[in-house]
Amino acid sequence: DRFKAIEEVVASAGVKIVAEGLEQAFPGSPIYGLRTQEEAQVVFDRLSAEVGEFRISTDKVGIVVKADSLGALESLVAYLHERGLSVRLADIGEVSKRDVMEASIVREKDEFLGVILAYNVDVSKSIEIEAANRGVKIFRNPVLFRLIDEYIEWVDKTKSERERGEFEKLVKPGKIRIIEGMVFRRSNPAIVGVEVVGGLITPRVSLMNEEGKIVGTIMQIQDMGKAVPVATAGMKVAISMKEPIVGRHVKENEYLYVAIPENDARLLSTVFMNKLDEQSRKILDEVLNINRKINPLWAR
Repeated sequence: DRFKAIEEVVASAGVKIVAEGLEQAFPGSPIYGLRTQEEAQVVFDRLSAEVGEFRISTDKVGIVVKADSLGALESLVAYLHERGLSVRLADIGEVSKRDVMEASIVREKDEFLGVILAYNVDVSKSIEIEAANRGVKIFRNPVLFRLIDEYIEWVDKTKSERERGEFEKLVKPGKIRIIEGMVFRRSNPAIVGVEVVGGLITPRVSLMNEEGKIVGTIMQIQDMGKAVPVATAGMKVAISMKEPIVGRHVKENEYLYVAIPENDARLLSTVFMNKLDEQSRKILDEVLNINRKINPLWAR
């Protein structure tokens, strides 16, 4: 046997302790020596406070954290709090079904907080399946701070992709001028040459005049005789519209705007303004002003 029985040990020594109930001890927790039975309650209260500071169980909308030791748990919780992230449950040991259930409850309110961060602990196959079925992501990494960085990167990437997807669905600002002498057909459908002054135009968007009246919907855009899905600032293209009659509803040299739906205009002017170029922002302001002359509360 490499170990020798000793009566006492001093600081910085490595020892093996044999005792009853050690399977319930938390890795990384402090050890106190008791000389009298009277000291037991004092030490118990101190230990409970130290361990309880990092072992968390609340009803907050927050992340579930599992680690293999108190030291790691302390670092995880502290780092999350530094990043302004709340913690619902923090504990020692492998990921359990209860952890998945707790994260699932949070996910119903905030999917980005309804996750599990598991540092150096086991995640059984059955738990992985349970988490997948409930849409709960489990993050694992042997490097503690990299674990949190991976989670934050996932949040940022997911939010960015969704924001981009939402932005792409919106009708964008666009302003055109009907070019003089470029009327190819006056009606049914009207086909005219236009210059895209700013922003962009696409098929199926409605156009309005400077009074805010809808004059028609773009059926097709052609550039050099070929249909194109979009025309951007500076392009000169031909567009067709079924509704207007050139000379009555629209005129040569007239400026027309993309008729942005009110909710799209509201989102563009608040959430997504930073995604628009300067010219598109100016056109959006012009559209807002035109519509607010009719309805002061439009897109507010």
